[in-house]
Amino acid sequence: MFETDALYQNDPKWKNAPLGHQNQETIGTWGCLLTSMNMVANGFGQSETPESLMKKLMGSGGFQGALVIPAVLPSVCPGIVYKGYQPCENNPAPLSQIDAALAAGMPVIAQVDWSPKAGLQTHWVVIYGKEGNRYLMKDPYKYRGDSPTKKLFLTDRYKHMGKDPAGAITGTVWFEGTPSSGA
Repeated sequence: MFETDALYQNDPKWKNAPLGHQNQETIGTWGCLLTSMNMVANGFGQSETPESLMKKLMGSGGFQGALVIPAVLPSVCPGIVYKGYQPCENNPAPLSQIDAALAAGMPVIAQVDWSPKAGLQTHWVVIYGKEGNRYLMKDPYKYRGDSPTKKLFLTDRYKHMGKDPAGAITGTVWFEGTPSSGA
């Protein structure tokens, strides 16, 4: 199982830092993909915070405004390989591919809908393991009661697009690398 320490976009240490190349959004408000990428990078042996990783990515063309570009992560974190983005808002999530990645010890960054409002309100989480048919996740947004050691299951929290993970997951970002021992 992929191991990484939980990081939170709304951690007081960096939540107010402007996200990317603008001043309207912050890591705390829109930094879920950045923070998820950070957890993956740290699980592959890096030692970054969302703010330090953001600065490295900004210096390497890793942002378009406030939008992080996942494909740039390998240029600032050697040993990590970007394997692509797979949208699945209109078709079932590739659960067999997710399961294969997890079986190989690789994480999957998954897009989910964080709100019951109509339409997709994008949020990103790290899927790092599976128990039975339930996916374990590291959520970069810390809710009341969350802690780094609390076990979180994807569809217990994010089921607005469907209780089945195939519907709840609306996109995936894939990375590979060599997991560090004892992240």
